[in-house]
Amino acid sequence: MMKQLYYLVIFLVAICVICVTGLTGFSQSKRARGLFVNNQADAIHILILKKIDENKFAPVDPSRAFQKGEQIKIAFESNFDGFVYVINVTPGGKKRVLFPFNKESNRIIHGQRYELPNLNTFVFDEEKGTEIVQVIMSKDAIAFFDQAVKNSQGELGETASSVAAELSNSNSKTPKSGIVLENITSVLPQSGPGAIRQRGIILSPGKDKTTEGTYIAIPDKGGERSKDKEASRLKANEVAVFEIRLQHI
Repeated sequence: MMKQLYYLVIFLVAICVICVTGLTGFSQSKRARGLFVNNQADAIHILILKKIDENKFAPVDPSRAFQKGEQIKIAFESNFDGFVYVINVTPGGKKRVLFPFNKESNRIIHGQRYELPNLNTFVFDEEKGTEIVQVIMSKDAIAFFDQAVKNSQGELGETASSVAAELSNSNSKTPKSGIVLENITSVLPQSGPGAIRQRGIILSPGKDKTTEGTYIAIPDKGGERSKDKEASRLKANEVAVFEIRLQHI
């Protein structure tokens, strides 16, 4: 009888651990959306839109596989005033600033919806692999990117970072696709005078064929009752970075 009771207790503890873990993940996911909607932290709402007709786009799951010729747009809205930079890292490791392009402004205003590219679409070409679209949120303009746009049409070089090299290696396992926060490709200066601090962020993932999209926010570590309301806000020389990894088959 005691042995059976022991196993019953172990089983119940395991169930509790699984439930708590699941609730924690759900709570964090839900919290990212809440932080955006309630403006309790600097956050952004993003959608991947696939062209389905001549003048019609529909939201899709960014972790889906895309084929040659398919066209997409990236739509986003922030709850803070600042700047957004969008960097493309090809499967071969080439890095280029997609936004801003040429003389356009990448200053964003809270509550305003933006679509990239503005007039055209991103088209998947014949280069298969995983395209990285990195989004960088900042309160201030970043001179490193602005100079690249001005001096070299946005080109940041062809040296593949560790992540880009892994993605372009045909012998490696298929990397995680969709919107990710971990193992971010290095495109910013990591040291020296131009170094910028990268903040931790959380996300609330969206679902395919819905308008929900994905919410990315700086976590409010102290919660709603925290005295430090600025802890979840971007400051000078700080950025929040995430990647949209698009699988091209």
